[in-house]
Amino acid sequence: MPDTFLPAVEPEVGAGAETEFRARVLSFGDGYEQRVADGINAKRLKATLIWRVLNSSDADAIEGFFWAHPSWVAFLYVLPWETSARKFRVEQLSRTATGISRASITAQLVEVFDL
Repeated sequence: MPDTFLPAVEPEVGAGAETEFRARVLSFGDGYEQRVADGINAKRLKATLIWRVLNSSDADAIEGFFWAHPSWVAFLYVLPWETSARKFRVEQLSRTATGISRASITAQLVEVFDL
């Protein structure tokens, strides 16, 4: 069972997501096409989480979780606008100092469909 990401501070409301739709397309003459979903998991969610004002201990905890779960290690997380957990991996992580003992963190998560 993968670990669950439970940050002490929720990401900003402005955090967002995009969905990637994968399809196989066969084009014929005169612009005619046939399309079919590319596999059973043809819809993949990519979410960007943003924490703009964190104290250093909260920033260290969030960054520490992602460092312990690099891109090849999946974890569970409930997005702020959803009610059930999905499995993700972190694709990108950035931390910026915003003041004395203050930081902002941006994490890009990609949905995972492994067993």
